[in-house]
Amino acid sequence: MPGSALQNTSDDTTFPPLALRPRTSYLSIARKNSDANQGSMMLSALAVLTATVVGTMVGVEFAVAAFVNPILLRLPAGPSLEARADGARVLGRIMPFWYVGSLILTAGLAAATWDRPAAGAAIAGTALLAVSVVMSVALLVPINNRSATWTADDHPGDWREQQQRWDRLHYARVVIIVAAFVLTLVAATVA
Repeated sequence: MPGSALQNTSDDTTFPPLALRPRTSYLSIARKNSDANQGSMMLSALAVLTATVVGTMVGVEFAVAAFVNPILLRLPAGPSLEARADGARVLGRIMPFWYVGSLILTAGLAAATWDRPAAGAAIAGTALLAVSVVMSVALLVPINNRSATWTADDHPGDWREQQQRWDRLHYARVVIIVAAFVLTLVAATVA
């Protein structure tokens, strides 16, 4: 109907003019906007928390790989063994929770961004963190558990080789978790 108040000339869909719409529609629109803002704030908080937890874990693991263990490996046998054994005990108690927590938060970010462009990066980051957890349990933890019991007086003859093997595996794990962190940051900024 040309000239009708119910016709929208731009896309030929019909709707009543604003003056004829019920007042409750304004309230429902405001409510929807409020819910959307709250959801956006929750997603932002999850993204910041996830990036912080994953980022600090990556920083600790990078420091161990790049600075701490190379320094300790250059020490004489006694002090090197004692320091690495202490590090294995302390970090061995904390890191499993940190890794699993990072994995859970990143999976949560992937779920929260499932219908958004950030989902791909979050899913890829989650997959890499899952690989790092499996790699840790299967390859690094057995060496770590052995080295946690070594002392200057009681250690195997190939202790340096075992620690160097752990370090090589750890370097690979650091590359994986750095990539996961970058993907988490991408997901956090796109979300």
